[in-house]
Amino acid sequence: MAVPSSFNDLMTETEDREHVGYVWYETNFAIPEGWSGKRIVLRFGSAAHHAVCWLNGQEIIRHKGGFLPFESDITELIEQGDGAKEPMEDACRLTVALSNILDWTCLPSGEIVAKDAHASHLKSLDEAARFLYIAPMIGVREGVLFEGEQDMTLEQVLVSEKKPDNILLNCFSDVDKHGSAPAFDDKAYQDWFVCCNMSTCTVYIPVPVGSVVPKGWKGIITTGRCLSMDSYVNSAVRMNTDMIRMGEACGVLASMAMEHGGDSMAVPYPMLKEKLEGRGFVLDKEPGLPSFWTPAMGEKRRFVEWMEKPEDIRAALSTNCPGVALWSCRLLGKEVIGDAVYEMSVSEDEMLRYHAGVALGIMHDERALPILHEIIRNRKTFYFMDCRRSNQMRSVIAICLCGQMEDQGIVEELLSVLRPEEFEKPMYHELLEPRYELSIVKEQNSVYFQHFSHAVAALVKIAQAHEECREEIRSALHAALDDGTYIERITKEPEYNVYHQAAVNCRRYFVNRLEHETDCGKENG
Repeated sequence: MAVPSSFNDLMTETEDREHVGYVWYETNFAIPEGWSGKRIVLRFGSAAHHAVCWLNGQEIIRHKGGFLPFESDITELIEQGDGAKEPMEDACRLTVALSNILDWTCLPSGEIVAKDAHASHLKSLDEAARFLYIAPMIGVREGVLFEGEQDMTLEQVLVSEKKPDNILLNCFSDVDKHGSAPAFDDKAYQDWFVCCNMSTCTVYIPVPVGSVVPKGWKGIITTGRCLSMDSYVNSAVRMNTDMIRMGEACGVLASMAMEHGGDSMAVPYPMLKEKLEGRGFVLDKEPGLPSFWTPAMGEKRRFVEWMEKPEDIRAALSTNCPGVALWSCRLLGKEVIGDAVYEMSVSEDEMLRYHAGVALGIMHDERALPILHEIIRNRKTFYFMDCRRSNQMRSVIAICLCGQMEDQGIVEELLSVLRPEEFEKPMYHELLEPRYELSIVKEQNSVYFQHFSHAVAALVKIAQAHEECREEIRSALHAALDDGTYIERITKEPEYNVYHQAAVNCRRYFVNRLEHETDCGKENG
């Protein structure tokens, strides 16, 4: 990149608003006389997002990442004559070429999840008011992920009985990353949020000391939502009260670390615990039970205890609120409860039989497959109703489980979900008005999108596991996704809208997982 000879081609205000790409800045400055003989550094607080800088026509630094400072030692460039560091009488000319183009390499967020548009936080704005289209990306509101001295995963929070022995804070929240495409999420999140319909069940989340300490850095403590946790736990640690207490706990830790050479991990935990408990933190006793809450309950909560008795599980599976029983089966495992649930699955009661089949699927018991196939073949808009919002459809759950189990037997039925004629089924046109408890939104055909996206994800998993059917699935996915017409069935929203991007991600997920290429620059994903 050469330094431009002229800056006369300036943009108008309108062009400036719409411009994407490089712009040029130039300024002159003088070195104060008192700086003679001193080291001189040129520092930028931030420049979004890719900067190339010249001093008097000589390139001095390039930097990508619009939220971090960068600097260059320019001492040698301003030396005079025989090399003595004399003050410059003439002004220095600083030139900067700056690009505002965002890509997956220029945001220092620790983890950028391209697989899911972050649908519910950035609604469509008036086009004249929009500057950056960042809805699919993790930004400041969603926290920053990094590698710390300790971490926490969703599996540890929801399943492990062993909690950290140096808890800084117990947070309390539901586990919901507020994305619109759980089809592309990890198994632990799918099990909890989709397959067991536990989206609004609140749980206690322990935050260990090491999760606020970047690995290998003694003098840094993070706070708020900047945590060494997987993205699902990180998104759950978000409630206002927890954030206030997090700041307080980190302040106590920082003050005590000053007495140990700035090393937070060297602070004796019994001393830290005593200080925190003296400020009202509850760290010692067992946290409270998970719970559900709906507006209809008023101030009351329905507390949850996981089930162990087959008769309790049977009673819950016979209703349209089977979530606690389903997660209980996952915790118990097929070796403990599988046979008892299988006996339920041969019931003539369709509700019990179908939900017992889902419970077997949660445990990855292959005896679930005939029932899951039947649910998918007879798909309809039947929702579990455990939660005040984000309730899941039973047929979508069945598709998700068949994908997890890498079931070849359902391939043809899943391929039929992707064909254009599938959209003609009445079920996709029954629920179009916004309904909070079902996550129905006006910007998207939510019922169709969930079936379509989960079918894509399931087919990709099956193809990855079974080479003999891989080419058939690849060809069918290309036929269904490449021309982008499927997007019009999902949403009429414009490109870069979060619902449009969620639809685009169906193809992106397939290409990234099965074709082993990023494909980010191709039209329609």
